Amino acid sequence: EGVVVLDEYHDLSAGFWNRRPSAEAGLWRVWNSAPTSQPWQVAELLFYSDLFCEREVSGVPISSDSFGVPQSYAEETYCYDLFQGCPSIPGCPCDPFLARFAFDGVRLPGYPFPEPLPGIWKAPCHPFLGCEADEAWIGIDLNDQPRAVNCIRIFQPTHEGWPDSGYPHFSPKLTLEGWTGFQWQAIAHFSDVGHGNWSDTRPKHGM
Repeated sequence: EGVVVLDEYHDLSAGFWNRRPSAEAGLWRVWNSAPTSQPWQVAELLFYSDLFCEREVSGVPISSDSFGVPQSYAEETYCYDLFQGCPSIPGCPCDPFLARFAFDGVRLPGYPFPEPLPGIWKAPCHPFLGCEADEAWIGIDLNDQPRAVNCIRIFQPTHEGWPDSGYPHFSPKLTLEGWTGFQWQAIAHFSDVGHGNWSDTRPKHGM
């Protein structure tokens, strides 16, 4: 009694400082806008302030959660069930698919982009049914340095059996959303996004 809820804060990330409420253009995220047969996977994700993916923007990784992380004491993790990874209790060390693994690529001399593998982020979708369209997202928190994002570069791994068979875990359609200071707003929709290599959203020739 006597306690008043002033606000609720979401889209937080563990292990980093988070500012809430966030400033305008302080949060950015990418949704899977197409269904996937397996949980959506992202090996590496880069954000840029310009249209041609030249001025990179860095921030704290955030996501809609990660595959295999328990949400309550009573919930068993898919990671434990499928891979015997860890006991199904909160705080268990079974965290091979956290959002930070989509931003930890090693940058080798002479290469323009980081090495995307082996680390990946894996969406918290059903292990056998995959993700529905717009079920999962991954992004960055810019904290006290908000900036516009106008281009992204992404590496989605190719599934086993491609191109003849298998169950895809990449999304050919993506949606970029930005935080307005009050709510999320769709900024751009992208289609024909590739997998097994770097894809970007730079304007195509002739556009």
